[in-house]
Amino acid sequence: MMSSEVIVMAEELKKRNNLEGAIKVYSKWLHDNGYKNRSSRRQLHSKGPDSDAEAVGLIYNNRGHLKYLKVDFDGALEDYNLGIKYDVLLPCVYYNRGTVFYRMGYFEKAVMDMLVATRLSPKCVDFHLGFYRTVEQLQKVQMKKSADLSTFVKETLHNSALDEVNVDTDGVSYLARQD
Repeated sequence: MMSSEVIVMAEELKKRNNLEGAIKVYSKWLHDNGYKNRSSRRQLHSKGPDSDAEAVGLIYNNRGHLKYLKVDFDGALEDYNLGIKYDVLLPCVYYNRGTVFYRMGYFEKAVMDMLVATRLSPKCVDFHLGFYRTVEQLQKVQMKKSADLSTFVKETLHNSALDEVNVDTDGVSYLARQD
């Protein structure tokens, strides 16, 4: 069966909300065509549109998306990583992996994947929106971490026997409380 036929069949199952059935269709195709497990890597024809590499990358991407919809983030990441292994130029797999990283709270990784997706497909508005939203979320998290660290340091100093901690070019000096 051709990869395009498998994609159509799996999409029909997805439309009927049969995600598990769609996953099985992709898994069977991958198995039948020599992509049985994580370590399997057949020799592929050249990269580019309609190449074997693109087809395999797209099937791993699509199966990963189905796993994402089932909230199987680890399984989705595994498939997205395999999709990238077979076709490093497939922008949707970076965008989708970035989305999973975002959902898992790994914003730095999400930003990097979203950036790659925008570079590979600069005209895709969804990729750019995803990138900017992820950058905004990363900035919010970093600001919160900074505020939390500042509060932690102040509370620690308040509860310690030290009045002050000074950092200068010679190192750290402490001013002990005189009680």
